[in-house]
Amino acid sequence: MSVLEHLDELRSRLWRSLLVLVIIMGGCWAVSDYILEFLLIPIRQHLLEGDEIVFITPVEPFMTYMKASAILAIFIAAPYLLYQLWAFVAPGLYKHERRLVIPFLVLGTAFFLGGGAFGYYVATPVASGWLIGLGEKFTAQITLRSAFQFESRIILAMG
Repeated sequence: MSVLEHLDELRSRLWRSLLVLVIIMGGCWAVSDYILEFLLIPIRQHLLEGDEIVFITPVEPFMTYMKASAILAIFIAAPYLLYQLWAFVAPGLYKHERRLVIPFLVLGTAFFLGGGAFGYYVATPVASGWLIGLGEKFTAQITLRSAFQFESRIILAMG
């Protein structure tokens, strides 16, 4: 294939991946309230009694619900996204290398989900507990945006 044909195939695979993400994200929007509540548990457990997560701008809750839907959509679509990556790279591989598609998809998805779970269940509680504990002499006014941004970065980075 020529360079332009490779770029056209890349564009096609990126559009397919984006379309799948948007469709899944639309489905996740229906339960975005539950997703966000679940995601904020590790941070809320370290707040002092009576402290709550606040928002400052009117669009902050909407954008955070959208981002929570996007995070879940990425984890749900991980096998498809990894397949699209593999399908783009596979023509340049030898035949014996192409046989690794199933282990790549299974292990890649498992490691991504496992890393995300580690980020949620281990890294976020430890990090938020330590960081919030540093400011125990002060009143915590944690915003929805900052709490979600902190946690989503940890979860995606670990994934």
